[in-house]
Amino acid sequence: MTLATVYAFLTFATFPIPDVISAIDPTKGLKLTMIVYYFLWVWGLNHDTDLQELVYATAPAEGKLRPSDKGVIVLIILVSLSLVWAIGSERRFAAILTMFIAVNVFAWRWLLAAIGPAIVESKEIYRTAPQDFFSLERLDAFVEYISGHWQWLRFGAMGLVLLVLNAVVFFDNARVFLASTLTQLYPKISSGQFSAILPLGLFIVFTIIEEGWIWIMRIKTDLVIAVTSDLEEKYELRPRS
Repeated sequence: MTLATVYAFLTFATFPIPDVISAIDPTKGLKLTMIVYYFLWVWGLNHDTDLQELVYATAPAEGKLRPSDKGVIVLIILVSLSLVWAIGSERRFAAILTMFIAVNVFAWRWLLAAIGPAIVESKEIYRTAPQDFFSLERLDAFVEYISGHWQWLRFGAMGLVLLVLNAVVFFDNARVFLASTLTQLYPKISSGQFSAILPLGLFIVFTIIEEGWIWIMRIKTDLVIAVTSDLEEKYELRPRS
């Protein structure tokens, strides 16, 4: 274990990080990160749609799209396309990314209101004799995933990164200060190199927070559903008296 740690440290210490940083094209890096971001985002939407089909006893709005649903979907699509268009300008990209997340939060709150009746009705059905406690556990796991306090913590962390990103692209002094601070922490990379990749680096951090955090919670929820579904085939579940 010790030898492996030493080897890893020496490998990292001799890795030509400054050369790699210099070779990075911020615009191309932003486009690549955007592709990954959109892929995870769309995949997540499909995952959540499938997840809801597994936990509800009755579909929200009888499974039909209401005019308000279509309006929110159109809004999300328009802002998403604007984000792609904005890649050529750091300031434009930061501003529209902030708008995109604001729309994201709005859509999340709208979703909670839209699915609320289906959740309440499903709980009542599952609690009615013969009670279906396995389905109730799956529904509770989904509710924690979709509306848990962790969502606000996640949005808060994303907002903090966006605040730094906007400060960096709109205020030169903030960019110079942050780049200089990073150079003091890691002198092998010049402040100019840090300055060039700051927007890209912050967007990567933003993507990791947004998509990494939510995918961890999705996997956790999927595990609950998989385990309860497996147990349901073998056992009966009753509450403690």
